[in-house]
Amino acid sequence: MTMVDESPAMIRARRARIGAVYREVQTWFTTEALVETLAIGDSETEAIALEWLAKAGKRFRPFLVASLHLALRDEDLSAPVAEDVRLLAVALECIHKGSLIYDDIQDGDACRYGDATVHSVHGMPVALTAALLLLGWGYRLIGRCHCPPDCVAEMLTLAYQAHCDLCLGQGGELCWMRAPKALLPEEVLDLFRLKTAPSFDVVFRLPLIYHRRRDLDDMMQRFSITVGTAYQVQDDLHDFHGNGDVDDIAARRPSIVMAYAHQMTTGSVHQQVAEGWFGDRLLPRSEWRQIIADCGAVAAAEAALTGLKDEARTILSSCDNPLLRDLLVQVMETILGVDDPGA
Repeated sequence: MTMVDESPAMIRARRARIGAVYREVQTWFTTEALVETLAIGDSETEAIALEWLAKAGKRFRPFLVASLHLALRDEDLSAPVAEDVRLLAVALECIHKGSLIYDDIQDGDACRYGDATVHSVHGMPVALTAALLLLGWGYRLIGRCHCPPDCVAEMLTLAYQAHCDLCLGQGGELCWMRAPKALLPEEVLDLFRLKTAPSFDVVFRLPLIYHRRRDLDDMMQRFSITVGTAYQVQDDLHDFHGNGDVDDIAARRPSIVMAYAHQMTTGSVHQQVAEGWFGDRLLPRSEWRQIIADCGAVAAAEAALTGLKDEARTILSSCDNPLLRDLLVQVMETILGVDDPGA
C-alpha cells in the first residue's frame, strides 16, 4: 500500500495528541480513580492489591490501548477517550501487575520500582492471593465493556489465551532451570515467543476486536510476535554487556547468547560453555564475557536482533493508516531503539 503524505504540522498535531493521551492515562491510576473504576471494598486484601496497582509504573500497556483507540476510530482526535477504552486499559494493567507479583516470587526478587515487593512485605500466601485478585479485576473489567456480547467474548478469549501462552513460556523457563540442558538458538527463540510476545499481542489486538478491525489482525499479530521476541533477545544482550536487570548466565536461565556459544564452540571451550550454562561450573563473569565474545556468539545474537528489527520494519511498511503506523513506530523506538521505517 502507498503511504499517505502528511505535512509536518499534521504530524506534530498527532504526536501532541498522543502525548496528551499519555498524561490522561496517568490520571486513571490514582488511588481515588482506581477505587471508583474497580468498585473496591475495604478488605485488607483489596487494599494490598490496590496499593500495588497504584504504585509507579510506565503504564505502557494502558497508554498503547488508549493510543490504538485513537488510531483506529474515524473521529476527531480531540474527542475524549471512550469509557470502554479506559476499562480495557485498566484491565490490562491489572493483569500485568498481578503477573509481576508471580514473577517477583519466582525470581526471588526483593525489590521492584525501588520498593519492597509484595511478597517481601506481606508474605507469599497473601501476595499470591493479591495477584489472583488483580487478575480477576482485569477479566471483570473486560466483561464490563459496553459492546456486543460476541465482542466481549472475543476480547476475553484473546486475554485468557495470552494468559495461557505466557504461563507456558514462563513454565518452560522454570522447568528448564530445574533440569537444564543444551538448547538450540531456535529453541530459545521459541521460548522467548511464548514468554513475552503474548503480552504484546493482547495489547495490540484487543483494540482491533473492540473496533471490529480484523482486517489488521494478521499484521498486528506478526508485529507483536516479532517485537516481543526481539525484546527478549535485546534483554539477553543487555545482560551480557552488564546493563541488564538480571544475570541470566549466573541464574542459569535460557539465553540466546549462551545457545549460540554452545552451538559455535568446539573442544575444551565447548565443554566450558556446557558446564557453565547447564553444568556445575560457573566461571567468573569476565572470563565468560571473553569466551562468548571470542566465539562469535554475541555477534550472532546481535545479527538475530537486527533481523527481527528488519522484519518489524517490513511488517509496518504495509500499514497505510498514518496514526497507527506512527504509533507503532514510536513503540519500536521505545522498546527496541529502531528508526522510522518510512524515513
